[in-house]
Amino acid sequence: MLLQPARFGAERIGVKRALRAWTTILDDGDACIASLVEKTTPRSTEIVGFGLAVFVTSTFADAALADPQPGLNARIIESIDAGKSVIPPYRYLQAANGSATLDHVVMYSTEKSGSLHPNELGLVRNHLARAYSDSFVGYQLRRMLYEIVDDEEFEKLKGYRGLRIVQRLSTSNLPGARALWTGNRALCEATAESFLDDPASVAARPFVERTAPILDFTPSQKRLLAAALRGAETTELADALCRTPAAIKRTWTGIFEKFVRHYPALLPATEGPLRGQQKRHKVIAYVREHPEEIRPFPPQRGCV
Repeated sequence: MLLQPARFGAERIGVKRALRAWTTILDDGDACIASLVEKTTPRSTEIVGFGLAVFVTSTFADAALADPQPGLNARIIESIDAGKSVIPPYRYLQAANGSATLDHVVMYSTEKSGSLHPNELGLVRNHLARAYSDSFVGYQLRRMLYEIVDDEEFEKLKGYRGLRIVQRLSTSNLPGARALWTGNRALCEATAESFLDDPASVAARPFVERTAPILDFTPSQKRLLAAALRGAETTELADALCRTPAAIKRTWTGIFEKFVRHYPALLPATEGPLRGQQKRHKVIAYVREHPEEIRPFPPQRGCV
């Protein structure tokens, strides 16, 4: 996070309390999505890019747009520190995603430009943009908010027509603001409508692809599939999800049953009995192409 300290959000509550709040954010696998880019040489590995976004309540997003002020990240960090987090729970995500009213804030999208060649810098930016697209496609997004925190970001914004400046944030008339908020700042917004100007952008994909799930997985099934997409096997899945290997196998069985019931073409009986590993490969390949199936949509038939 020290790649861009102006995004750390510790201005009002201090570093120690902000660190505790960040730990809470990073522990929330449902509401926090992050990506790291590393540069590896024979002698070292260096973090050269970092992206992180969190879902927020519509009340918070509405207030930020109604009265733009510097310190978007800081307000999120403060809310967690005060025990009134604006990062919503899973059931809120389900409802908002189902009604296409899901809002999020990109808290970091940063590269270590000083140690990268121009071509490397372009690769890091492309990787972060693609990671954003892959992470959010399948959601029914309404808008994304982002605060520019320095002059370099104003230049970078020129390449993203779908991300629009809502308001430049002047600190000249705010008591003590010059000391608190460093750098030129601006509040930015992206929506499906704003990406009409830039439909070919990698970042536009989550806003323009809107497909509802058909398999109605439970939250536990979705978490298992999300971990399996990252390459985890049964033992690793059990550790990651704090469940026994036997429970993991039962969850897989439930997933297979839903495919047989709702999408029998994927596991046709004409192919004869398939081994568990073969079924998993088919299921994972399908979910990779249909990420909406593991997003937090509301249950359709009483699933919990």
